[in-house]
Amino acid sequence: GMYFYNVNSNTRGIIVFYARGTVSFELVSSPSNLKYLRSSSDLIGAVVSWEKPRENAIKARQGDLAATCRRVRSKLLALKRIGALHNFDADTFEKSQRSDGALAKAIAAHEQKSGLGKQILGASIRLKSYVGEKSSITVSKMRHGGGQLPPPRLGRNQVIFALLGCFLSLITLSAINERIKYHSGDDLSILLGPLGALVTCHYGLTSAPASQPRNSVLSIIFTSTLAQASTEIPTDILPVWVRMPLVASIGIACTLAMGLAHPPAGAVAIIFAKGDRRWHDMGLLLFAYVEAIFFAMVFINMHESKTFPMYWGVRNPREWFCPKSEKSTN
Repeated sequence: GMYFYNVNSNTRGIIVFYARGTVSFELVSSPSNLKYLRSSSDLIGAVVSWEKPRENAIKARQGDLAATCRRVRSKLLALKRIGALHNFDADTFEKSQRSDGALAKAIAAHEQKSGLGKQILGASIRLKSYVGEKSSITVSKMRHGGGQLPPPRLGRNQVIFALLGCFLSLITLSAINERIKYHSGDDLSILLGPLGALVTCHYGLTSAPASQPRNSVLSIIFTSTLAQASTEIPTDILPVWVRMPLVASIGIACTLAMGLAHPPAGAVAIIFAKGDRRWHDMGLLLFAYVEAIFFAMVFINMHESKTFPMYWGVRNPREWFCPKSEKSTN
């Protein structure tokens, strides 16, 4: 049997070759024959993998044709309702068919001959046609999606490893939080909510950019500082219910612009923008982040096939908002 796997269509299988019972096993297993069987398996696997993308391509073309037919029908109905089909000269209409924007020119020519009522009617019909077309496309995208397959499930060993990593990391943070609360008389505490999202990134999405220490630390510093500083604005100028989504949106957009995408940073921005947190809460959260990252580095790197972090590099701050243009080498 020869295994095959096609990355594009995510198709895999085993090609089974049969031989006579009297065949020499040494001849079948010779390097030249194994290369031939390997090439044959790749060819058969390619044919099998080709079938599903071909069906998807046919369905996509059929969907495009159906959408085009709906657009043509709606535009013909629009012309019919405003009476443009009756007033056009055949030669003029045929010439407009050959040029771009035939419908817009046809309706514009008719509106010049009509009164204000006809113009309003034509505009409303065009608006209705546009909204209907966009709604149809949006609903179609929502129903069919992008055609991608869902990610595979983790194996049992990986799940157990992630379970242990999350538990040990969070129980350590929880114990530290209890000691801080005890010695401060419950005046200080660590925000544990974003840390739950952080360990999910560490042990579930280890190689993702959002899980790396560079993104985690820098994005948390930026969004929490921005949110805490925004609380200095009086609420009669910037109400809390406006400040929370505004600051979170600005923080997320800025971290994306700097290449520091980190989902928990958006949650941190909302929490601190609410106004019931203080500057030392930000310091405690940053301390907990560093502790969780250090623990993840030690625990994950003990696994023989895992590495964390994937990179440390921090770009020049000038490149965060103004990336260098790549010079073409001739």
